[in-house]
Amino acid sequence: MRKPLIVIAGIVALGTLSYCGSSKKATAAAKPVIAYSSEVAPIIEAQCAPCHFPAKKGNKKPLDTYAALKENIDEVLVRIQLDSTNKKVMPKMKPHLDEATIALIKNWKESGMMETKP
Repeated sequence: MRKPLIVIAGIVALGTLSYCGSSKKATAAAKPVIAYSSEVAPIIEAQCAPCHFPAKKGNKKPLDTYAALKENIDEVLVRIQLDSTNKKVMPKMKPHLDEATIALIKNWKESGMMETKP
């Protein structure tokens, strides 16, 4: 009677411990690093200039630097996700951003808003 209980306990322990393995660590490590300088800045420059770039004669809230975008990321995310008929949607003078571009900017924020890749 005691031997089957030990076998069952061993199976349960192995099943439980299988979720603690390194496979989760490998999955987390496999997420791509999103950096402002290489992925986000080109989008902002292409979609937000000249209006938000003082050097290009823009007169709206500057978004031309890492610090400026980081400081205003919540407002930017709200405005780029608005319906295209909303008066506050951004960008105003260019086509609405596609879902993949919006997702990339959201993921950049969620992953810690790195300026450059390590």
